[in-house]
Amino acid sequence: MNDTSAVYAAEPEPPTLAAAMLVTFDGLVSGVQCAQRIVDASMALRATQIDRLRLWSEAMVAIEEPPTSPDPHGWTTEVRGRRELIFELACALRIPEATADRLIDESKRLVHLLPETHAALGDGEISYRHAQLIADQASTLPDDALAGFELELLPFAKSLTVAKFTRVVRKKRESLHPQSITDRREKGVAERRVWVDPQPDGMAYLSAFLSAEVAVAAHTRLSEIAAAQNAPGDDRTLAQKRADALADLLIDGDTCAVENPVTGVTDSGTGHGIRAKVLVTVPVLTLLGRSQQTANLEG
Repeated sequence: MNDTSAVYAAEPEPPTLAAAMLVTFDGLVSGVQCAQRIVDASMALRATQIDRLRLWSEAMVAIEEPPTSPDPHGWTTEVRGRRELIFELACALRIPEATADRLIDESKRLVHLLPETHAALGDGEISYRHAQLIADQASTLPDDALAGFELELLPFAKSLTVAKFTRVVRKKRESLHPQSITDRREKGVAERRVWVDPQPDGMAYLSAFLSAEVAVAAHTRLSEIAAAQNAPGDDRTLAQKRADALADLLIDGDTCAVENPVTGVTDSGTGHGIRAKVLVTVPVLTLLGRSQQTANLEG
């Protein structure tokens, strides 16, 4: 027997309750992540199935006999087939027809024009909202610019929140678009419009598609009008005052008069003479006509 003493390893301390709970907590977080990846992968599968449904619907339309006489309301075979497709999808998913129509177009872009984005969604690396943002912005780009567009954006989509990614995707789209901002703006201005979107409980959205500076100026003026309406006892929020000012201006041409209970003076609160302040940052080279780099409109 040698003189070397046997070395016994000290027995490990039993884990504390806090340490054990932390391990379980980490496991639950991992479980949530796995569940989310399954959800995202399911969204990619749904896009694939919706696009297959679209292709099959178009194939069914193609083999139909053409009508003997044109429909007076413009309901061609193609139009009718598209409407039937939208209706069936809306019923199957219990969604509005407008949403179904958008899903069909989104799925087509993801499957055929943005394969890397579709693959990343299928692997659970990005959410469907990230994929939607890429698809929405890509819809205004020519086909030959799409590959570079999605490869530039996918690393950001995998690491940023939707809010932060929204800003990135818009800037990338502007920088990679082959057409000048002047040409695109002229096209956008030509498409300006106003529409009503009915909502539950007797409400509706009144939406306007305007040039950016006009929209910001209008919102700023509504904010000025709302801030000026501070009569005692008026407990409306600023958002409510903006909405009321918009309605009063559009319907009556003025905001409702408010009588000051102290002075007895009636103040319309319209903010007559107020001019909206719009802050635009323009690169120096653009001002000099040496660059096409876009300006930034605050907000």
